[in-house]
Amino acid sequence: MQTIESGGKYLEEEPHEGEEFGYVLLYFLDSFADNQKRINNIISQYPNSNVLVINTGIKVEKILKAQVINPSPLEFVRLIINSQAILTDSFHGTAFSILFKKEFYTFPRNYKIYSGQKDRLTSILGMFSCSDRYIEKDSKISPIDYSCIDETTFPSLPLSVPVIR
Repeated sequence: MQTIESGGKYLEEEPHEGEEFGYVLLYFLDSFADNQKRINNIISQYPNSNVLVINTGIKVEKILKAQVINPSPLEFVRLIINSQAILTDSFHGTAFSILFKKEFYTFPRNYKIYSGQKDRLTSILGMFSCSDRYIEKDSKISPIDYSCIDETTFPSLPLSVPVIR
């Protein structure tokens, strides 16, 4: 049976360039121009870390130390597992961060088609008492208490990992 902590044998692969020294992972599906200052402030809390940005077509020229990468779906999950922190506007980036008990920051996104998508983000954050991780302004952020998350929280994980392959 796979464990939430490690992600299982399917995720044991060679690291991307820059991973070996620790990294902050950015995964944004929409422009984060309005949040660049906040993002750079968070990145500066990890002074010895690289910054890996998953390529979604968003411009990243004003992000400190950014290295754009193009991971496969499996590498995407591994990148989250091995990161020091994740900054995202994505539901999946947030959900995997919670699943793998990572330090994370979720930012607002401009939903062009269905604005109700924000509800699933705020819902999962509330479910795990992480609502303050939704960074709308200069939010006060509390440490994350992951004591309530274990394999029973995500019972289908062992079934889903092979599908990601």
